[in-house]
Amino acid sequence: ATPTFLARLLTSLTMLNKELSVHDPCCGTGTIARSAYDLKKESGINPKEALKSIYCSDKVAFPLQMATLSLTDPQNIGEIIQIYKEDCTKIDIGNEIELKDPYTGEIIKKEYTGVDYITSNLPFIQQEDLNILNPNIKEETEKIIFEYTGEKISFSKSDLYSFLPFYFWNLLKQNGRLGIILSNSWLATEWGETFRKTLNKFYHIEKIIISGKGKWFKNADVITTILILNKRESVNEINSDEITNFITINKDLSKSDTNLQETIENIIADIPSDDISFQKYSTQDLFSSEMNWNTLFSNISWLPEIKSKLIYVNVLFDINRGERRGWDPMFYPENNDIEKDYIKPVLKSSKEIVSLITSAESEAFCCSKDISELKKLKHKEALKNSVKRGEQNLQWKGNNIGYRILHYWVEIGRASCWERV
Repeated sequence: ATPTFLARLLTSLTMLNKELSVHDPCCGTGTIARSAYDLKKESGINPKEALKSIYCSDKVAFPLQMATLSLTDPQNIGEIIQIYKEDCTKIDIGNEIELKDPYTGEIIKKEYTGVDYITSNLPFIQQEDLNILNPNIKEETEKIIFEYTGEKISFSKSDLYSFLPFYFWNLLKQNGRLGIILSNSWLATEWGETFRKTLNKFYHIEKIIISGKGKWFKNADVITTILILNKRESVNEINSDEITNFITINKDLSKSDTNLQETIENIIADIPSDDISFQKYSTQDLFSSEMNWNTLFSNISWLPEIKSKLIYVNVLFDINRGERRGWDPMFYPENNDIEKDYIKPVLKSSKEIVSLITSAESEAFCCSKDISELKKLKHKEALKNSVKRGEQNLQWKGNNIGYRILHYWVEIGRASCWERV
């Protein structure tokens, strides 16, 4: 579920005119919709009128019951709450949506005519699971993009959220705004580059917001970003004066003593502080830059001055992602007495580099000799560590196999085999 403070931040930054209509097409339990409702009431809008300008929908029926409760207010007894079940990729202008009369339970049909704002915490579904949960979304999104741009663009390794903004574009009215919460994977991945360039054809990327003070979702591994976008009336018409703002919030918004409203007002007014940093770039320049977008949250204004002196790091080094073979103590023993022939210096991470000149501060156990050789050489400590490594590696493999068998039985519903496995 979206934390309340995050829902408030998202809706406040997206809904600049509180009188206009808003839709959360992946509403879940309705936290974001409730935040939009509260904002409208606080701005002086009559509660019944506020409710009439809010739409909620979701692919799954169960959370819609929670969303209905979330939007229920004693001041709105008897009013129709515009909540309905629909896959967000199936919503279209002119569609009939089915709402319920709260007194009679009768179905009331209403034509969907689009909205001024869309705000949503997009579902996080990895690309590995798309073929099961959304099997046709890649092809359908590519058709939408081709229809408006005439370009065949492939989203080969994208997560689900990367496809959805292209469905929402047509649902937004003129000067519409889209505010979404999504994973940060699009900032630095190879497919993320394709996503960014294509997104820029449909929207002006106005703000990208991250937390510099811990994760916003405490119970999830995903690191999230907020993306505020303005709909382009004509696809690919980019104004030369457009600015994209990379914003870092350097305080914990979840704390009760945090002045969230002050943070919101400072972001809207572009007022930097100790708690908020802004890095502004020409939108056109962003897409001619070779910089990783994660880098752009920092002040790199000095970079152009030295750019001619720089080379790519892969000219000097072969860089590989680390391979997981077992527990780190096997390879990086601490306070060891292992014979020096088997200890090699290693630079484990660039985090250890604090100056232009550095040396490898860590030590790694490197031994290609077999057990018999080590016994013959009487290299007892190396022998001891090699045996330990073998035992631990065998244990790790055994645990991994056990987990896979257990997972298999649970998946096919053979719960009675749990203890046996």
